Order: sequence, then structure tokens, then C-alpha cells
Amino acid sequence: MKEYKPERMCIACRRRFPQDRLIRIVKTAEGLVPYEKGVSGRSCYLCGSDECMSAAFKKNLFARSFRTEVPRAQLQELAEKLNMNV
Repeated sequence: MKEYKPERMCIACRRRFPQDRLIRIVKTAEGLVPYEKGVSGRSCYLCGSDECMSAAFKKNLFARSFRTEVPRAQLQELAEKLNMNV
């Protein structure tokens, strides 16, 4: 019997991957944070490829996923946490 692995979709390329291969971004009261154990809230996923990471920030795809505007300052903080230049 095949083991079940949940799949999620990357918000940028819209391809499905096993959940454990994706980067989970969580919207909390403090802003957007990469997933850490114990952090809960509405979330979205990125596959981690350079193209997808750039597209997610340039097109602010987080706003669509979270169904609310995401301030530029929160995007900058998230980019710093992910070691990206945006």
C-alpha cells in the first residue's frame, strides 16, 4: 500500500508538490513568516525555485493567497528572513 503524502500548490508556478518539499509562508498578526513549528495561521506555499521566489515578491502573489493587501514592509521582512534581495 502506497503511503499518502499531502500535496500543495506553489503560488507562483501553480504546480503541485509534496507538502514537505515546499516553503510554507504563514500570515500572523506580526506579519509574514516562514513556517516554524508552533506557528499557525493562514498560509501559502512556494516551491523555492529562484524564478518562483522572484515572481511571488515582484507580483505580490501573497496578497491573492491571503485575500488581503500585504504591505511592502512585510514583504521586505520576509525577503530578509528568506535571504533574498527584492
